[in-house]
Amino acid sequence: MKLVSKTTSICPVCKKSIEAQLVEKDNKIFMEKSCEEHGPFTDLYYGDASIYHKFKEYEFIAKGIKEPSIISSGDCPHECGICTKHKSSPIIGVIDVTNRCNLNCPVCFASMGNGKKIIEPTLEELGEMMDKLRETTPPCPTILFAGGEPTVREDLPEICELAHKKGFSRVMIATNGLRLAEDPGYHAVLGKAKVALLYLQFDGLTEEPYIKLRGKNLLNVKMKVIENARKAGTYPRIALVPTVGKGINDDQLGDIVKFALDNIDVVKVVDFQPISFFGKTEGAELLKNRITSGDVINKLVEQLDNKIDTDDFFPAVMGSAITEYMKMFQNSENIPEFGNHPLCNTLAFIIKNKKGFTPLTKAFSFHEVHKFLNYSRKRKTTKFNLSMFASLIKIVRPGFFKLAYPMFNILKEAVTKDFGHAMGKFEKENVMVIDIDHFADEHNFDSSKVEKCCVYYSTTDGKIIPFCTYNLLYRDKYELESENR
Repeated sequence: MKLVSKTTSICPVCKKSIEAQLVEKDNKIFMEKSCEEHGPFTDLYYGDASIYHKFKEYEFIAKGIKEPSIISSGDCPHECGICTKHKSSPIIGVIDVTNRCNLNCPVCFASMGNGKKIIEPTLEELGEMMDKLRETTPPCPTILFAGGEPTVREDLPEICELAHKKGFSRVMIATNGLRLAEDPGYHAVLGKAKVALLYLQFDGLTEEPYIKLRGKNLLNVKMKVIENARKAGTYPRIALVPTVGKGINDDQLGDIVKFALDNIDVVKVVDFQPISFFGKTEGAELLKNRITSGDVINKLVEQLDNKIDTDDFFPAVMGSAITEYMKMFQNSENIPEFGNHPLCNTLAFIIKNKKGFTPLTKAFSFHEVHKFLNYSRKRKTTKFNLSMFASLIKIVRPGFFKLAYPMFNILKEAVTKDFGHAMGKFEKENVMVIDIDHFADEHNFDSSKVEKCCVYYSTTDGKIIPFCTYNLLYRDKYELESENR
């Protein structure tokens, strides 16, 4: 067993901050920690040590926002708001528009419904929460409305329109799809409100995962949502969001990607989210059932018949090379810092073709693009075109120039002109995004990851709190305060 690093975690029982260490054993990374009162704990932190070490090479230390609200005393994660130790800026802001839900999922990390008092911020309060995300430097560009189930609010389109007025360039909604399935015209209503993407809960292609994870068979509901989106023929596009449970649906991951490719006219993203464990999951049971991002990568390689391999996946933090270059090229402080932890978000891009698909990395070396942009930025040169074309021999793989050239032009526009417009072009090139997000729970919580979180909840008292710490430590507090008003 080899020590990899040290960090701070929390006790799964009392939630106090405690020291933790990451150790490597049998090509896996484990977290070990001990609480003086409740004893030792061990959890699987990352299921493939070789991928872990490869991704860690891309770690980037960003500066964070200019206006932190709290001076850190070092007690992470018990002083979020955001504090001076935080090393990234908001990429996605999350606002819960309601705690009402038309489902009662056993795995809901928000524990919505269940007879709780209804909590729904007013339109004015929501506007203030949006303002907080936009007033940071750099400002948050993207907003995700969540809950509860956002579509139970009749004024959701109005809320989305307000977000655009506040300056958000991309508006997204997390949904279980029930209303979108029942009301064929609702998709177009959200499109008119300029919603870009629906994060659709989508746990598999058979009924069993829905029964286990949602308490009822929802497969037909999901198919109806996609059918209605196709009939609407407009935005928003769809991201399929499977909660991945070991022995529940981890044998369907490749089939979900294939299904998404078959529906690429409306589905643009598959966002796999390994299940988080809360409460009294302990010891052998935890280790037996834990599945991590590294495990998802390896299962996708296997289930997609090796048409994709581990080298086609990369940490989202590689995008920092693009955003840092944009800051220099455009001489602007308003470019978000893509400073998230390399183990938080994993990406792969695949292009649909007659043979099925080709990973974009087979044609286009993201590593060389990353290296080139960092090289140019450090030398403060903005001679993008000539320098980039001179580097094409390294960036474009032999035999793939025809496929890579349109991607190069989109990348050039993203860096030098309009990132949002360029990404719209990207969607039209039959490109599918595979995303893997593993949210922390009380067993695998790692403060070094939270310090670099780029996804923030905006709260009613004017704070912005990293996603995982909000759901672990702060959600109950804010809900109790709202109930007592």
